[in-house]
Amino acid sequence: RKQGAIPPSYELYVDIPDHPGSIGQVTTLLGRHMINIRNLQILEIREDMQGVGVLRIAFRTLEDMEQAIKVLEDNGYKVFQRE
Repeated sequence: RKQGAIPPSYELYVDIPDHPGSIGQVTTLLGRHMINIRNLQILEIREDMQGVGVLRIAFRTLEDMEQAIKVLEDNGYKVFQRE
């Protein structure tokens, strides 16, 4: 089966507290579970959510993304996917 010009994107969004070490905690947690991150983006803090930042995390495979969702939610993170 041929792939299109744009590869599939497996992305999720994670709310994280806006304090030192938050990004490291998320990436370390995923690394401990051998989940490879393809891309990571820090999004601007939303005005309606003081003290909370958002990470956009991209994965190479659907399986990695699904495993990441489970690991993050099991550890108390709010995870969102774009519909």
